Amino acid sequence: MHLPLLRELRALPFYKSYRDLHTLIDFFQPFDALASDIEDVKFPIFYGESGATDSLPIIRKARHVEDNNAVLFDFRSLRYNSPCLTVDKNDKVWSKKSNGVVWRGATTGEGLRENFVESYFEKYDIGFSTVKQKPHLARYTKKRISVSEQLNYKFIVSLQGNDLASNIRWALFSNSVLVMPKPLWTSWTMEEKLIPYVHYLPLNDELTNLDEILTWAAENDTQCQEIAQNGKQYVTQFLDRKYNTEVKMMFLKEYAKRLEIIE
Repeated sequence: MHLPLLRELRALPFYKSYRDLHTLIDFFQPFDALASDIEDVKFPIFYGESGATDSLPIIRKARHVEDNNAVLFDFRSLRYNSPCLTVDKNDKVWSKKSNGVVWRGATTGEGLRENFVESYFEKYDIGFSTVKQKPHLARYTKKRISVSEQLNYKFIVSLQGNDLASNIRWALFSNSVLVMPKPLWTSWTMEEKLIPYVHYLPLNDELTNLDEILTWAAENDTQCQEIAQNGKQYVTQFLDRKYNTEVKMMFLKEYAKRLEIIE
């Protein structure tokens, strides 16, 4: 199976089951890059965010950390990795960044994002960039800010929405420090392996300790710089396209060996 051209994707019989083209591309790419003896395998794929797949070992882009059944694959890597190119071209050294903190995101997910923004909207450069289905939060919007602009800050917040926060990879890849709660969702990047005060600064579960985090950071600037570099080193392993493709191919072959579908 070879990677279809973009114009060919709409002709695929299962195209309508997917909401974006880059998910399909992510899945086809290993077949195109390496010789495969599993071309005819029908892989069960769940395209969605927080929906459950019960006890079935279905392939999906993210799962709850307590889910031991769903199987992870590197879906949507174009979305998650493309900002890393922007980081690579535009990032600053630690000493050239401001001591501030930044967050932009949509009003998705549960109420924690809402409470976080309400608490810190006036004090820091924190606000919603997009209002979705929650019009009462429009008063907490701030102007959109690009990845390049966010790189001016030493501290970048990452908050779960419907599942994973979409900025985790590029924020880790930057020379800034990722600030986030302990991940409740995990993906191909294995966010559950990230260690507080090694790869990121930890918000508590209620997201109410940002002031304390920034106070600690101001007193431990050198350690924060080390945390930023640890995060960068961690995520770099997922950005090597050749290596990542080989790992995905190994995964698909192993999954195909264990797969049994009764029709």
